[in-house]
Order: sequence, then structure tokens, then C-alpha cells
Amino acid sequence: MAGNLHIDAHVVARRCSVKSPDYSQLTSLDWVVLDFTDGLRTFDEMLQIVPTNREDLAAAYIHLRLLGILTWNSPNQTASKGSYSYTNLSGQGTGSRDISRNPNLSRSSLNALRNTASVSLEPTVSGYSDEVCAQYLPPKYFTTFRRFEPTLTDKNLDIPVEVQAFIEFIHDNLASFSPYDLLGLPEGQRDKAAIKQAYLLRTKQFHPDRYFRKNTGPFAPRIAAIFKAVTNAYTTLQSR
Repeated sequence: MAGNLHIDAHVVARRCSVKSPDYSQLTSLDWVVLDFTDGLRTFDEMLQIVPTNREDLAAAYIHLRLLGILTWNSPNQTASKGSYSYTNLSGQGTGSRDISRNPNLSRSSLNALRNTASVSLEPTVSGYSDEVCAQYLPPKYFTTFRRFEPTLTDKNLDIPVEVQAFIEFIHDNLASFSPYDLLGLPEGQRDKAAIKQAYLLRTKQFHPDRYFRKNTGPFAPRIAAIFKAVTNAYTTLQSR
């Protein structure tokens, strides 16, 4: 599978220098992969760290490369921690142009990958790891979420399909979420700094401005409702 997607087990991925990366296209798995990428770990070493299978990890690497956020070291190339040697992906001087610098091409490129490789670049709800679910939900909802069948999924929207699933699930269950649930905090959390940090994380995930001028279809009012509930939860917990 890795060979099929040109991922060598010994290749090291590293972050690239991109002026305006399109983070809106990152999947939950992409964020996890990016968080652990340091330019030193091999593909197989990453597989031991990131909670996913070989096919989905390879797909995440390809996706991040197409978005211009990662590139590869050669098998014998290393980087020093804290001192990354970023690669210019414009292809200048090489006589070629790397499509990873153009996020507008990523969708068609990913479609081509789907047609040539036996891998799904959008994991199903049932395939989410605990670590990915924990980015959006408290543990007590993991099982319920994995049984959830989204009805609004649309690959043409400017929201990753797995994020669409979380948005739909959270919105459908807002009435049952406590303020702690909405912020991803343990019940009874009193630490004001922890509450604020949790709120800032949810703001990054659900602030309507994140999707400004994006095609969000039926998710626009749902995102707004979730953000309002999250803000109310923050106000409630900060006042206790």
C-alpha cells in the first residue's frame, strides 16, 4: 500500500515553508500527523505513534504533501530538531512545478489518488480512533458517535467530511451536552486557565469566521449554534 502511494518506509517527512497554507482542508488525522512530524521519524516509526492503519497514514501524508504542508527527506537525509531545513516546493530551478503549492489542485489530485489507490482518504465514522474523537467529544460519547450515521455529508463543501460528521453529531446532541462536555473538560473542572484553554480550542474548531466565504451548505447554522453553545458553556464555567 505504501509503495502504491510512493511512501517509502524509510522516508522522513518534514514541514514545509508555505506562505498561506489552506488549513481548512486538513482532516482530523492530518492534524495528528502534522503534530507529530518532526523531520526525524520514519514512516514506520510514525505508524507506531499515530493511532491509525498504514493505508490511512499514507493517505494523510499524501494529502499534506498535496496541500504543500509536508515534503519528504531522502532516506539518508536528516534534520536537526528545532532547525528544520525547509524546502521550497515551487520547483524553481528543477524544470518542474509541484502541484502541492497549489491547494486549488488538491481536490482533483486527491480524486485521482482515490481512483488509483485502494485507500479511502475520508475515514468513516466507525473508523475513528479514540484520539481523533477526543478532539471533539468527551469519552462517554465515543461509542454513540461511532454508531452515528451522518445524513448531511457532502464532499463538495469546504469542510472535511469527517469534521462534517462531528458537527452534525454535536449539533444533534446539543441538548444532552453539559458545559463540560461542550468544552471537552472533565466534570467539576474549576481551573480557570484550563477552562479558557479549552474554550480557545473549541473556538478554533467552531468559530463561524473560520468558514468565512466558504461553502458550508447546511452546516453554517449548525456551526453557529455550536459556537453559541460553546460560548455560553465558557461563560457559565468561568462564573462558577
